[in-house]
Amino acid sequence: MSRTSLARIKVLYIAGAGRSGSTVLGNLLGQLDGFFSCGELYNIYRTPPDQRYCGCGKLLSACEIWDAILRRALGEDYIPQTAHALRLRNAAARSRHALLWAAPFLRSRMVQGAHEYLALTRQLYRSIADVTGARVIVDSSKVSSYGQLLAQLPEVDLRLIFLVRDARAVAYSWQRKKPKPSPQGQIHIRPASPLRAALSWVGHNLAAELLVRSAGVPSLRVQYEQFAMSPCQVIERIIQFANEPVQASLLDDNIVAMKVHHTVGGNPDRFRTGPVALRPDDEWRLKMRPFDRALVTLLTWPLLLRYGYRP
Repeated sequence: MSRTSLARIKVLYIAGAGRSGSTVLGNLLGQLDGFFSCGELYNIYRTPPDQRYCGCGKLLSACEIWDAILRRALGEDYIPQTAHALRLRNAAARSRHALLWAAPFLRSRMVQGAHEYLALTRQLYRSIADVTGARVIVDSSKVSSYGQLLAQLPEVDLRLIFLVRDARAVAYSWQRKKPKPSPQGQIHIRPASPLRAALSWVGHNLAAELLVRSAGVPSLRVQYEQFAMSPCQVIERIIQFANEPVQASLLDDNIVAMKVHHTVGGNPDRFRTGPVALRPDDEWRLKMRPFDRALVTLLTWPLLLRYGYRP
């Protein structure tokens, strides 16, 4: 039996809203010795493995890493099994389930109802640890209810990274069309209006707050802007938070040589390799329409203040 099979599985779970920098943060952490970034593992069953791309550019079923992981987790004939796993996930860990998992008097019922999915999730993380040999798995799923579910697994040493970003920067980012590859050819992630982006930002951050308060596991809040400005300092804080030995810096003048990562979901930037400059993205300050900026500020100002931003 391997060392990873005997130890608890240490998972750094990134919570928060989309377009907050979780993909680049997760991939950068994944380049540390002993760390493995799996991207948004919550979405691994959303499409079959022969139709979902790994960050390495191959389909999951053709990727040596994920093929081995899924064979261990679901069995040799794993592709048909993903539809059943998705139904189990949707019944237990959709965003709408966050309040149910957070309520102490309902949690035992949720655990009982999610028994089969918890067993599958336990086996999935164990398979990742065994195949990759990683001490730390970085999961950037961000879904609060899924984080609540992970907190119920005694085999998982869960640590939460609550990643926040200025709501106006998030809303501006959601107006950009982002291309992503698919077996049907290149498609684009649908942009979101400033109104929808602002409401989503509020909802996801409140759900992350609920996760931090109710999960009973260690948590660390990280500002995206601070990470983009001083990535070495933030990465060192996260390493110490994970109770791992501090490593030599991966960056030279805020530029990282991004390697190939075996991520199963996330922002299309997960496919980027080579030199990547980490700099604050402040384009929204100059190019965001005044009405959009005012609307997003009006809808999000209480949390903006809470997280250290000026309305």
